[in-house]
Amino acid sequence: ACELPGLISPLDAAAGDVPGAESQAIVYLDWAGAALPLRSQLADAAAAVAGQTLGNPHCTGPAAFASMLAEDAARAQLLAHFCGHRAHEWDLIFTAGATSALKLVSECFPWADGSRLAFASDSHTSVIGMRGPAGAAGAGFACLPPDAPPSAWAATATHASPSVRHLAFFNNSSFNLAVLPLESNFDGRNYDVRRLASALHSPHEGHEQGGGQWLVLVDIAKAAGTGPVDLPGLGADFAVLSLYKLAGAPTGLGCLLAT
Repeated sequence: ACELPGLISPLDAAAGDVPGAESQAIVYLDWAGAALPLRSQLADAAAAVAGQTLGNPHCTGPAAFASMLAEDAARAQLLAHFCGHRAHEWDLIFTAGATSALKLVSECFPWADGSRLAFASDSHTSVIGMRGPAGAAGAGFACLPPDAPPSAWAATATHASPSVRHLAFFNNSSFNLAVLPLESNFDGRNYDVRRLASALHSPHEGHEQGGGQWLVLVDIAKAAGTGPVDLPGLGADFAVLSLYKLAGAPTGLGCLLAT
């Protein structure tokens, strides 16, 4: 028999067999997310936590060490899943979700006068929030239609003088950021991230026409829940993900992957 997710009750389910069946049948559809977790999945996760003492991984001692090992194992599994044999080329930072990962990038990116944040018009709404930190550092932004060619992305940048205060460490080269989903939350469109990243990273397209150096961030939250993602093959510099869209649970956990 096929196991059903814990909160989805078939109409003929007997009361008590499925959580929530006592009250009403629930049909759960999430176009932009994932299925709800299975009962066995939640039970296994609870048993794993109950069977050991886990402490703050940033502290010392046996409980902290156990947490550190669990965290390292989870990181290694995710890097292997998304990056394969090139996992050593990537770092993974756990966050509270894709939104937190986007916020982290926007706050740490080396924006300066003349930098540009360019994003696809059907990006996740959290991408729009990246304009705040970018604008505060003197960067501009541009919203592009889904069918915009790489040359249109590159043309959003300018040749304005970079801010020495922000970019002295980066050899006075201004940085721009392109953000787009691998699979659109709005209509399921698949973006050719590899083509855009390859063009923006090339000296001719990304530097001479637009000015400055381009980095590319891809939102894989929806795509990871509908099929395999070969992150190195996309050619992007960053990727963000909410893990519940991949596995159904837990919510409030995501990651930022960066070269």
